[in-house]
Amino acid sequence: MSEQGRSSEEFNDHKESLDSAEQLSRDVDSMIKRNLENGIHPIVLAAELSIKAKQLKASYGAFRNELEQLDN
Repeated sequence: MSEQGRSSEEFNDHKESLDSAEQLSRDVDSMIKRNLENGIHPIVLAAELSIKAKQLKASYGAFRNELEQLDN
């Protein structure tokens, strides 16, 4: 594979990781808004936020690993 093709593929992978993180952020915003509108029990909201935080952390970790590989 050419250098340009590989760079394009890596860019797309990074963009996909970033898009995933942005979607998770929007999900969290939506959960908080829903809680304010509907009065979801705080424990339920905390559990949902914990799950989303773990997903976001995993996405961010994968993104950082990909960036480190590009630097090497």
